[in-house]
Amino acid sequence: MLELQNPYENADGLRGGLLLLSYPSIESYLVSCFVPDSHLLQFALGADLKEFIGANRRIQHNRLSEESLICAAETMLAYYESHSLGFTLDDQGDVNREILDKQEACYANSAEYRLLSLLSVAFLQLGILEIVESA
Repeated sequence: MLELQNPYENADGLRGGLLLLSYPSIESYLVSCFVPDSHLLQFALGADLKEFIGANRRIQHNRLSEESLICAAETMLAYYESHSLGFTLDDQGDVNREILDKQEACYANSAEYRLLSLLSVAFLQLGILEIVESA
């Protein structure tokens, strides 16, 4: 996990690769696009999350937009902030380890994971999304 720090080059200087965590499943990204502060939600399994999506008609693939992608990125950054994690595009390895540890501790306490998707990191890396500092 620590070896996959960024998509361009890693510790061995040979491999590019970035681990993009999603809890409890990749559908977390879709929810984070449409539910502000969804990082406060908790689910045990991906099946539970799929049931949540099915019960919420506003959460649909065909409604993805620039606004919804921004919502997902803001939700991801809110997770980082609420857990005192430093965000950087240059080295995700240590942060991924911290997220894994925090998620496993959350699961040990409640048998559920906090909803989180790091897919927005890829969009930031690719320049599809940009972080704009507010004045």
